[in-house]
This record gives sequence, C-alpha cells and structure tokens, in this order.
Amino acid sequence: MNKRTLQVLVALSLLSASSYAAKERVVRFQNHVRVGYDDNIYRTTDKTSSAYITDIINLSGKFTFSTRTDALVYWEPEFTYRLDAEPKFITYQNMYGRLNHAISQRMFLTLSDRFRYQQKEGQTGVAGGGVTDTNQNYIENDLLGSLNYQLYEISDVKVGAGYEFRVWDDENYGPTLGNDYQQMKADASYLRQFVPNRTLGLLGLNDVNHEYEGSRGGYDAVSALVGVDQNFNPNLTGFGRVGASFNSVDNGGGVTTDTTS
Repeated sequence: MNKRTLQVLVALSLLSASSYAAKERVVRFQNHVRVGYDDNIYRTTDKTSSAYITDIINLSGKFTFSTRTDALVYWEPEFTYRLDAEPKFITYQNMYGRLNHAISQRMFLTLSDRFRYQQKEGQTGVAGGGVTDTNQNYIENDLLGSLNYQLYEISDVKVGAGYEFRVWDDENYGPTLGNDYQQMKADASYLRQFVPNRTLGLLGLNDVNHEYEGSRGGYDAVSALVGVDQNFNPNLTGFGRVGASFNSVDNGGGVTTDTTS
C-alpha cells in the first residue's frame, strides 16, 4: 500500500469515526441485483460475449452534528460474475464522504472525498497487440471543497477547488508508461434568480491542470460559460449552457499545442 492510499483511507476512517459524535444518525442498507448480457465484454474488435450477474451493495449514513453541520458517508462495493469471461469474478470499491457546514447565515462550506478501487484485470483484453491488462488495477481519489456565499436573496457566488489522482498497481503500466496522473482544478461561478424558484442564470469559470507521471505531458484547460436553468412546472425542468474552452496540451518532449473549442 503506497503513501497516498494510506492517507486516503486514514481520512475516510476519521470521518467515519467522527460519526459517533453525531446527535442524530440515519443508516440505510440497500442491495441491488442485476442480470444482463454483453455482446463485447472486453471492448475489442474480436468480440467476446457473456451473460453476467451484478450485485451492488450500498451502506450509507447521514449524521447530524448540529443545526449547522451534517455529514454523509457511504460504502458501495460492486461484485460481478461473468459466465463466459476471464476472470469470471471482478469487483469495484467506492467510498464517499461529504461534510456540510454553515459558517454563517450567508456562507456555507462543503468538503467531499471519493475513493475508488477498480479491478481492471480481465476487462479490456489485448486487442491489436496492445499492452496486457494483467494487474492493471488502480486506485483513484477525488477531493473537493467549495464555499457558497449568498450576496442577496436572489444571487450567490460559489468558489471551489479540487485534487484528483489515479495510481495503478502495475509499476510498469503506471509510473513507467506514464499512466499515473494527478489533476488540480478550480472554479468560480455567479448565480442569479431572475424569477424566484423558476429561472436561474449563471456565469462560470473553470480551470483544470492535468499532469501525467514522467515525461508523458498533460494539459491545462480554462473554460468560461454562461447558462440558464428553467422550471417550467413541478414535472418539467430544462437547462442550457454555452461556452468556450482554451486548452494548452503538453505532448511530451517540450511540444505544446494550443486549441480553442
């Protein structure tokens, strides 16, 4: 277990342990079973089909510490048995925690962390002579934080930031081939209600910096957008977005490409 994995598990454990201090706890257990058929289980040109059975378990808890602070924690493992694929048994692990805190009557803080472990082995095959998927399991973690400040009754300002990384078990496939990555992101938005509870307009700015391990490169993308959300009636809602993205792609070896979309 590497250092970053341990840090994530410690953080989620502390969040789970703090739930015992909650004044109110609501714990739910759900189990979903799916039966299906996939005509291209490995996503390759040489198609292999298989029926499968998937069991998804969700154990979640909502914890209220005070009128200003609450938290949500859930664990969701997914188990799939495939009749005609190798390996026959694959699994995913998802853990998620979110903390909401009212700093004041107008300012609200949200912190969240999502941890995922995926067993990649046996899911992609080796089509076209590509790299084998043996021991390509990975961990992925996405940490986010945001502040929401209410300027007036009809307008809000939101700012947020996040850090995400993915680390593969296979040392050769991960750091050596440059598939491990880390991503920094930040965003800001202004929201205004033109018609209370019906029409909401927004302006947004987003920046993402994505870097792969080693000399593979990465990209930096800055996006600006404007949009509107509309509640036509209690059963019908709609939204629209339009914007532009300015991208700088590092192809490795000092070669950079700039694009606009």
